[in-house]
Amino acid sequence: MPFLLLAILEIATLILVGNAIGVLPTLLLVVAGSIGGGLLLRHESTKAVTAVQEAVRRKAPPEGGASATAILAAIMLLVPGLLTSFLGLVLLLPPVRAVFRRRLLSRRVRFAQNAVRFASRTGHHGASEGVVEGEVVDVDDSHGRARPAGGAGGPESPRRPGEDPPQDPRELPGGAT
Repeated sequence: MPFLLLAILEIATLILVGNAIGVLPTLLLVVAGSIGGGLLLRHESTKAVTAVQEAVRRKAPPEGGASATAILAAIMLLVPGLLTSFLGLVLLLPPVRAVFRRRLLSRRVRFAQNAVRFASRTGHHGASEGVVEGEVVDVDDSHGRARPAGGAGGPESPRRPGEDPPQDPRELPGGAT
């Protein structure tokens, strides 16, 4: 429903602006906005990827508020239409970006707080504490019976169940020689 409303508003804006300044200048504005949005998106996405790579090198969380607002503005400029282009340009203004960045950051903090609350309530604290042992089983197609697939106790394995696997690949059945 919001997409349909946006499309109707875009068409109405195009008609109003087209009547005021002419069809050709209106089309040029739409095309210029899309080209500018594409160039801005390319620049900002490259900048964001570089920032994430640098954050990984420093082993610190990436600071993505500024890039997120610029990328959203670029996408809004890229979408054909005068209304979305106008909103994209407004989003590029520093005071608007600051407000948007604060709201985005507060949502990220609330999300992290909720995740911690959920983990403490359900007892999930990251990686599993225990190891679950299992056995791979191949189904013998000729008789429909299950048989162990190599490994401990299998027909190809000289090891006994419970023994540690060999560390040297040459000790594996069919391993390198």
